[in-house]
Amino acid sequence: MFRVDDVAVRLLSYGPSAKIEGVELGPDILIALEGLGTFKGVTIEDRFKELQAKSRDLIDVASNMHKESTRRGHASLTTSLILQFEVNPCSRVSTILLAAQPFGSYLQESQRRRQVKIDDFIIPPEIVKVERYSRIYHEVIYHAWKCYRSLIDKGVPIEDARYLLPLSSRTSIFVTGSLESFIWLIYSSENRDAWYFPSELKKIGELINKTASSVSPLLTSARLSFKPLSYVYPYPDLYKREDKAIEEIIRKHHVPNQLILLDFRVEEGIDGLIQHALKNPECMNSLNPLIYAVTLEPLSLAAYH
Repeated sequence: MFRVDDVAVRLLSYGPSAKIEGVELGPDILIALEGLGTFKGVTIEDRFKELQAKSRDLIDVASNMHKESTRRGHASLTTSLILQFEVNPCSRVSTILLAAQPFGSYLQESQRRRQVKIDDFIIPPEIVKVERYSRIYHEVIYHAWKCYRSLIDKGVPIEDARYLLPLSSRTSIFVTGSLESFIWLIYSSENRDAWYFPSELKKIGELINKTASSVSPLLTSARLSFKPLSYVYPYPDLYKREDKAIEEIIRKHHVPNQLILLDFRVEEGIDGLIQHALKNPECMNSLNPLIYAVTLEPLSLAAYH
């Protein structure tokens, strides 16, 4: 089995970057210059020359630009920094969130084609520390994997047999996304309760933070310098402590045994849900997608089509 310490994030590419007036500019400076372009209708070369003519320090200009703009809620800067990286090895416990971001792309190693080996499972550090838990964990993994192998040996296709495998099975994933898409994961790695939020995801969040900081330290630092109540692009999160919005909808429909259309219109208790969410970013992220689905998505679809 592999451990959380084996999980690695490898940066493959990032942007934007360009050579302007013979000078190589990385994301921090380039995004800041483009941000300044929202005030003046001139080319990026003109903005660059103007700052040089005034002997302005580009680092100071970029730092101030990122701090002021991100604090005011302008996500257009943090959505402009694009990261492309591979997480390998990792488990499907983590790829559930890595593949859930609404704005981005991913390519994941498929268990539909590759047979999983007995040692292709992660074992959490909390289990490793206790001999009894470790023994039970190994036994459960072994029996699940043995059933998986038995089905394959009997002619069941790998893509069908894989449903017996625990989510701790090994995989890898190539991810493309903006810094803003990963902010909730980074925030979670620093603030979420380890009892609910897997240590593997905490490690990945820390590594993504380190990766982003290595290529765009000013923008990353500016974005992480404050903790907004609501994150711009929340996504489905199976590791929340609670989800009162969904619980209320389920209660309203009397625990349905069929598919129902989820929306923000609950019959009662909505004020209480909002007040609760205002105190807890995890819960606010539950309300956000419902609000988007009812109000913003139809407008966006109409605009795009």
